[in-house]
Amino acid sequence: MNSRMPGLKLTLFIVLLGATSCVRDRQPPTGAIAATADAQDRPYPPGTVGAALNGYWVDMPRIRKWYQAMDSVSRYAQRDSLYHLSLNLPLESQLDDHLGRLEQDSVVRRAVAAAQLTTKDFVLLTGVVAIDRMTRHLVDSLGPTGRPTNVGEELNAFFRTHRREIDSIEARLGGNQ
Repeated sequence: MNSRMPGLKLTLFIVLLGATSCVRDRQPPTGAIAATADAQDRPYPPGTVGAALNGYWVDMPRIRKWYQAMDSVSRYAQRDSLYHLSLNLPLESQLDDHLGRLEQDSVVRRAVAAAQLTTKDFVLLTGVVAIDRMTRHLVDSLGPTGRPTNVGEELNAFFRTHRREIDSIEARLGGNQ
């Protein structure tokens, strides 16, 4: 993804059909929004990554921690050219399969723990960041008409509000994580 990560190939292949955001009836952390994911106006089955995104609170403290964990993994990959991490997390896939695989990866496990996240947070934040990147790419490529209609305005607004800080984090860490 960038020159700091020659041995690390992060595959952010996340099927983003219908990723949206809305506010749930429980109280969010200050400044947080709740992400939801629906595939063509139907909910994802229980136990899937998409279902887990449904109602997951997104806030900047979690986003910062995600970048911290990703930076740690990236730094490890720079030292060990044989290390490879694939974050192929289709929304319709089983969340527990991904959690089990990532919890067995000692590099990810240490990075996630050091960032004070859970593996589940790491997976879901990866999905949320991918949604933002996909949306930005489409808008940059196609203009405002390229904005996906199935990505909720609250999630778009959250990332627009925090764009400067996110871009600053990415620049400090050497680019896209």
